[in-house]
Amino acid sequence: MPAKPPPRDVLEDFLYAEAALLDRGDFAAWLELFTADGVYWVPAAPEQADPEDHVSLFHENVPLMRMRVERLAHPRAHGMALPIRTSRVVGNVVGGGFAEGDAIVRSRFQMVEFQGLRQRIFAGAYTHRLAVTGAGLRIRMKRVDLVNVEGWHEAMQVFL
Repeated sequence: MPAKPPPRDVLEDFLYAEAALLDRGDFAAWLELFTADGVYWVPAAPEQADPEDHVSLFHENVPLMRMRVERLAHPRAHGMALPIRTSRVVGNVVGGGFAEGDAIVRSRFQMVEFQGLRQRIFAGAYTHRLAVTGAGLRIRMKRVDLVNVEGWHEAMQVFL
């Protein structure tokens, strides 16, 4: 275990690279950023403490994420009949120290999603728990707190 978290520029570069993979729609490569026990979590309520005792918009482990990635790539995926294009801006990156050897990183994001003639905007906060490995940083947990989480949402196809 490293004695201190990686420098902020390393953490920022990782988050920017992750956003670029998602914006390119390279979900398979994005999934490779996760540890084997990795989790993607989008709570359904502000300050939700636990995904197990409350419904979530998403709470997926790697096998579930892999199923979604395969579905998104399928040529007959109904929700992807029209391509989805996204653009993410990630900023206000703050390192939050260590938890059991993992770097905790908080940031803010805005994402525009465009499909057909429909445009949606998502915004909120990311919390990444990043494992520091010999192969580089890996996502052990990605939490996405949406600003408008209590609002009405159409089906979300792509990862935030």
